[in-house]
Formats: sequence, structure tokens, C-alpha cells
Amino acid sequence: MNKFQNSKSNIGTDYILLIFYHLKIVSYYVNLFALKKYS
Repeated sequence: MNKFQNSKSNIGTDYILLIFYHLKIVSYYVNLFALKKYS
């Protein structure tokens, strides 16, 4: 049971990190697009 809970929490952490990673990429491209548009 303990082992299962640990693996479950690890999956949740990885999922959160994945979301933050994608948000970083998205915000990077949004900034790039905005710079091109307004320069």
C-alpha cells in the first residue's frame, strides 16, 4: 500500500512538472509572437 501511494504521488509530481514545462514553452512562443507583432 505504501509503495503504491509513493508511486502515485510521483506520477502526480511528474504530471505537474510536465504542465509547467509546457507552459514555459507556450509562454516563450507567445512572447516571441508578441515581439514580432509589435516590433
